[in-house]
Amino acid sequence: MTPTVLIVPGSFTPAVFYNNLANQIRDQSIGCEVYDLPSTNRKPPQQAATFEEDVALIHGKASEIIRRGHDVLLLAHSYGGSVATQAVKGLLKTDSQTNGLANGVLRIVYMSCPIPVAGHGIFENMGTLPEFMKIEGNFLYQEPEVSGPLMWPDLPESEALVFAKQLTWQSRLSFDGKLTYSGYKYLPVSYILCGNDPVLSPAFQQQMIALLERENQQTVDVHTCKGTHCPNQGIPGTIAQIIRSISDVHI
Repeated sequence: MTPTVLIVPGSFTPAVFYNNLANQIRDQSIGCEVYDLPSTNRKPPQQAATFEEDVALIHGKASEIIRRGHDVLLLAHSYGGSVATQAVKGLLKTDSQTNGLANGVLRIVYMSCPIPVAGHGIFENMGTLPEFMKIEGNFLYQEPEVSGPLMWPDLPESEALVFAKQLTWQSRLSFDGKLTYSGYKYLPVSYILCGNDPVLSPAFQQQMIALLERENQQTVDVHTCKGTHCPNQGIPGTIAQIIRSISDVHI
């Protein structure tokens, strides 16, 4: 039985941004689920969510899938890579078997992700806050006119602006969260390298792949595509085919 794909969204992005990709994965006869992260689902004057709240949501959703009798493949996008890495704690197949369950998380697929090591967070990966991110209290926001061409350079400007205006507020606190569990040390991992990403350059993504190989002591299964930073919207069919290939070859 093929695993169920659980998409872990990036920062600033609502789950609806992944609906087309999720549907195309389902068209490959693979189950797929995606949910809004708490850190993207609130705005001022609400309480900003933490990294730990994002982790708890994904851990809980993966646990539900496992209890339903399915294995899980986590597809993590950008910031979601840190969340996925932490969220798999206690959900490996060996963990599940200890708890009397037959299924578990089988693999993490990172898609243009910055990846911290234990004791560090995503903000440290970034070095400084990118200029296109603005601060308001414990939240971050983006200006659509700036973010549109940057995040979706492969789409017509008018279409990119429509997407940019739907970007959510992002909890600044979530970027401060520290990784305490390096899930990639205990699971097989794949990396979808987006060759035209202006936000996380291909060279930076190669550094992340090297980090994974160093930490995991295994060769990373790399899939290179022509995507920009949001291939879930630019080339969803290609990403769905990559997921199908990973499922067929490695699971």
